[in-house]
Amino acid sequence: PSPTQLVRRFGIAPLELLTYPAELDGSTGPFRPLTPNAFNANNDYQAVQIWLGSFLSAGKQRTFESYRREVERFYVWCLMEAKVPLSGVSLQQATAYQMFLQNIPEKYITTKILNRTDPAWRPFKGQLNARSQSYALQVIRSLYKALMDSGYMSINPFAALKSSALGAKRQAMDTTRTLHEEDLVLVAKALAALPGLRSTSLAQQAFARRTQLLLHLALTTGMRLAEISAGNLLSLRHPRVDDKEAEDWMIDVMGKGSKVREMPLQSEVLDLIKAHHADWKALLETASEGVKGEALATAIPDAADGALPSPSDILVRLQQFERCPPLVAALYAPVGSEARCIDGDSVMANDNSALSRSGIYKTLKGFFKQAAKMAETPERTARFTQVSTHWLRHTFAHEVLRANNGDDGLIMAQLLLGHASINTTAEYLKEDQSKKVKAARKVRPLG
Repeated sequence: PSPTQLVRRFGIAPLELLTYPAELDGSTGPFRPLTPNAFNANNDYQAVQIWLGSFLSAGKQRTFESYRREVERFYVWCLMEAKVPLSGVSLQQATAYQMFLQNIPEKYITTKILNRTDPAWRPFKGQLNARSQSYALQVIRSLYKALMDSGYMSINPFAALKSSALGAKRQAMDTTRTLHEEDLVLVAKALAALPGLRSTSLAQQAFARRTQLLLHLALTTGMRLAEISAGNLLSLRHPRVDDKEAEDWMIDVMGKGSKVREMPLQSEVLDLIKAHHADWKALLETASEGVKGEALATAIPDAADGALPSPSDILVRLQQFERCPPLVAALYAPVGSEARCIDGDSVMANDNSALSRSGIYKTLKGFFKQAAKMAETPERTARFTQVSTHWLRHTFAHEVLRANNGDDGLIMAQLLLGHASINTTAEYLKEDQSKKVKAARKVRPLG
């Protein structure tokens, strides 16, 4: 990012770049007690940062990101719309924010995918549905409760706020978002038709093969997006089946709450991972040979002239990769880097060059948008434009339950998905209406 993008500013800005006038910093907020607080915070910004930081300290990265998103949206609203410090929000203003979420002004919305440092960044990607509005209010209510518990504030203005019945009724999962048999046929067809597979460009071939790997990995393991990004082959081993070592493979996966579970890995998928690793090393070797200009642009898309990595940088990056081989790797440096080829100075999401969660998401969303163009009907096209990474996890769950009947199937699905409660896994049984519909078709008392 250019230096101008990193300047802190007042207005619509992400939390880490947000500034505020002294009169709105909350150091003398109307609902601030005169006694010390457990956060040892002197103003609202410090209190918010300390609260959010507690989730990072506990290793709850995804919770931190979700809560930061809601808090920065609310903080910007306090400064720009209500023009009150966060510690000066009353029930009346809390109600006003609830109304704001029901009809968000266009100036707070962007549909583009932008870095948080971009001046065009906006806190919302579109209007929120009732469930998202309810979640936003729940997070802010939790923030104020923590501020009260710490002694930083004397009231929680969101405690008495009433959520709409539609938004407050929270469904555990929408397990209907799954790929059916006809959908999977189209997915296979789109994978086989990836243009990169027939390209003469090393990078385009690598990108296509990585896309194939991502689809197969997600559909045969049910791993969450974050689990794929953080996964590695350090724990790769043969499991024991019927009291003897099998030819299958097993790895350990770090799931929610830092809980580790064993995940079977099909041999064919492992072969795809190894081929992907070979692509990654070939691209790294291409960069180390000092390819410049048009040759570099062919090897690494959007590459800039010059700024090539040194041999020592390449060696460091390779050592980090082999020390903890990722399941899926980034094939070039992030946008904004001096050079698109990966070297020892590249600021990657993970030290071992593992592809970030956002990188996985963008790759899969891009694939499904292309697959939608191959659909036979407008309905199928519209359906595929809605497919996200979690659809693949739901698809895996349904396949496990179909292949394994009864309680054993339910228990196996729970273990493979990493659900803390079997009630969560049982949601898939409730939503799969195929058997019920087929059974009802046979019931014809009057002929």
